[in-house]
Amino acid sequence: NEGLDSNKLPMIVNGRLNKFFEEICLVDQGFIKENKMQVSNKKTGQPVLLVEGGTKLAVSITHSGDYAGAVISLTGQNIGIDIEAIEKRNSAWENLFFRKEELSSHSPIYTTELWAKKEALLKFLGTGLSVASKDIVIINNKLQYTFCNNIFR
Repeated sequence: NEGLDSNKLPMIVNGRLNKFFEEICLVDQGFIKENKMQVSNKKTGQPVLLVEGGTKLAVSITHSGDYAGAVISLTGQNIGIDIEAIEKRNSAWENLFFRKEELSSHSPIYTTELWAKKEALLKFLGTGLSVASKDIVIINNKLQYTFCNNIFR
């Protein structure tokens, strides 16, 4: 993305996703006709696939390095996906996104997996990073989500 005009990025992503959906993902779906679909965004920024006839499909998109992924919910239910490169991150990054009780390990595999889970959940919720990642606590693969001082498990 370096050197790319930020105003052009959504158009490029939209074009690539439309091509991907048209040519690969949705070719066998009977309700998809003649390239009559468009990737748009909800007010929250969450992507949605608009199909001719008013059908709205939930979609989640991710990329990291040379890898990219997308999932589509044919039922319209929210979904979330994330791909992350496994890499060593510093303690400042860990302190920014995780609570101390979550960090049973500081290994790159563990912290990357934990971050990917949180980011996929934030996409599922449709909030993105407008919710503090420390409000989502994952300990031993058990989720706790805090919102306005209310704890959900």
